[in-house]
Amino acid sequence: MMVGVEYSSNTLHSAEAEGAGAFDLTIGPKLNLVMTKDNLDLGFNGAYQLRKYFGAKANLDRYDDFTVSADVNALKRSIVGLRLAEDIGIVNAPVDDVSAHPYATQFTTATSGDLLVRPGYALEITAGAEFIMDHFGLSDAQDSNGSSAFNTRTSYGPTASVTWKFLPRTAVLLDFSHLTSSYANATATYGTAPAADPTNPDAATDGITTVTFQPHSTTRVEGGLRGRVTKRLVVGLTGGYAAAAYGEPGAIDKSASIGGNATGGKPTVVDALQHLLADASVRYELTETATVTVGVDKNFRDSFFTNYVSYFKGYASADARFGDHFGAVAGFDASTEAFRGSETRDDLLLAVRGDLNYYIREWVWVNAGGGWTQRASDQAHADVQYDEFSGHFKLRLAY
Repeated sequence: MMVGVEYSSNTLHSAEAEGAGAFDLTIGPKLNLVMTKDNLDLGFNGAYQLRKYFGAKANLDRYDDFTVSADVNALKRSIVGLRLAEDIGIVNAPVDDVSAHPYATQFTTATSGDLLVRPGYALEITAGAEFIMDHFGLSDAQDSNGSSAFNTRTSYGPTASVTWKFLPRTAVLLDFSHLTSSYANATATYGTAPAADPTNPDAATDGITTVTFQPHSTTRVEGGLRGRVTKRLVVGLTGGYAAAAYGEPGAIDKSASIGGNATGGKPTVVDALQHLLADASVRYELTETATVTVGVDKNFRDSFFTNYVSYFKGYASADARFGDHFGAVAGFDASTEAFRGSETRDDLLLAVRGDLNYYIREWVWVNAGGGWTQRASDQAHADVQYDEFSGHFKLRLAY
């Protein structure tokens, strides 16, 4: 359970942040339930977050952010087992719009099932499938309710993995997935049109952006090592290859696909590197209560307003506990993001954060901290750039 006060200097992530600061009261209960029997595990996790704003220039109150997940791991000690999982949630991200609902909203439901085969104690082979539905909504000043449906994406396909445990908490793994995705609408628009101007009929479309959505298929193959390799050292070292083809079968748009050149020319080395996946992290435990983590992550993901975003992220963090009552956490992230598709742009995202904790008891503590986030973009997309300073003071309880 968490309750506290937060401050943001730029609540809408606007390029023009003047007058955009506001405080909010936030409440966030969580519930984790686990039932374990000899041959069966059942799990349930739920989280909800409410934010009530004060002093904001738009109605930023949020009452529907939540996540719920449930999983079943049956016949876990048998040669053949079954695993089922369901995840549902809503996430709201601020956008630079002062309409009645200035958020981009994503509702996601993901269902997966796996059949597990364990030929031996150390080896586990899984084969399954997953189905994902994402519903996107954007603010719309012409909608009396303040928000509108933007588009819906459905994805489905097979998954498989092989895991070999050669130490109690260390394993070599190989993962595969192939997802086919499609959208309910081939095109969608967002933005707000200016007032009618009889002298300039073309001005009616200024401020309106039309996005074209293409069906696509995504294939990923990744493998590597994860786990504790020494008493103090935990590593994750994985790499792989990915392909994402956009367009109808037989009419693939290579310039809009992973590894293609956005201008339609011959792919460059940088374009080709989008196919490569890498995730490397190292956590070193300096003491029983102090750890340092560094890592890099190269991957890509779908984007709701264009085809995909390919990113390369580096990060570092430190977490320490001093005595019975004090603790501190600090971190830094830096990532490059290349958006490709209906909208093509290149961004740089930087984030710094820090927190201090005072433990009144092991189950109740006070948390205070803050951070800075900056998004920079190429010259043609200066309107998406922003700076944000944030702070918070929270009371947390765990029982």
